[in-house]
Amino acid sequence: MNSDIRILTSFLTSRKRKKLRAILGDRSDSYLIDLWLQSAISRPKGILHDMTAEDISIDSGWSGDPAVFVDALIRCGFLDLTEAGEYALHDWAQHQPWAVGAEERSLKAKKAAAARWEMSEEDNTEGDATSMLRACKEHAVSNAPLLSLPTLSRPRSKDKKHMCVSSSYSPDFEEFWKQYPHFNRNKKGAYAKYQACLKGKSRNNKATPEQLLRAARRYSEAVRDQDPQYVLHATTFLGEQERWFEYDKPLKNSNGEVLRDDVDKNDFLKGDGVEVDWKAYERAKRGYEPYTPGQGRQKTTSENLR
Repeated sequence: MNSDIRILTSFLTSRKRKKLRAILGDRSDSYLIDLWLQSAISRPKGILHDMTAEDISIDSGWSGDPAVFVDALIRCGFLDLTEAGEYALHDWAQHQPWAVGAEERSLKAKKAAAARWEMSEEDNTEGDATSMLRACKEHAVSNAPLLSLPTLSRPRSKDKKHMCVSSSYSPDFEEFWKQYPHFNRNKKGAYAKYQACLKGKSRNNKATPEQLLRAARRYSEAVRDQDPQYVLHATTFLGEQERWFEYDKPLKNSNGEVLRDDVDKNDFLKGDGVEVDWKAYERAKRGYEPYTPGQGRQKTTSENLR
């Protein structure tokens, strides 16, 4: 179950938030936040299955007319109505990727734990059986006492981990390290986890350097304005829970549309060069209009040369 959600600081000055307050009254945005929190617990995918306007009002704590409340959320762009006739939180998957993947993440963690347990059991069984077989063969051709031979043991799993980590780092990991918001935290440990991701050992998903680099860039953008103490260590990001995998999925909105992740909002600055044309930006992300990265900067340069 999810224990938190992510709310950007820009929500404080959001035009949509101000519009909702103008329609429903001061502090009405608190009902919206209650709906987000309740959805993270009971509807982590953001699709409000089988929920009526009255159900949404109850989850939000709204005591007025349910139809008025839901209509206001739709008008302000906080709620969508899907083709199937169900309510859905607007762009929930894009803004709350961690909440959306809660169920899959829990299942993968259980599978990974079971896989590690099975590997540990196999290592122990093979080590004991091999030692016993070797001892039996030796004593079959000699009269030496059974306890005369030293016990041969295999390296412990913890020792093997340290043996596999190189003192130098691969070029692809160095590129990953540049993009990840690591704050100089445990580079050696992160490299060990990075290698494990590439090998797919004790993991559900075998990664490629390209995937990990893309995930690092997306995560860095997602936590750009966060306090460093709340940013995941790279060892956690690359660890057995595979947090990186949540940031390698295709970006989708609540309607299931795949969004482009290479669209730069700076290419959609209006004439004053300060305010972003968000409608044009969203159309480009959804593929409704052709877009080439850097097109806004190219246009500005050509205008300056006139």
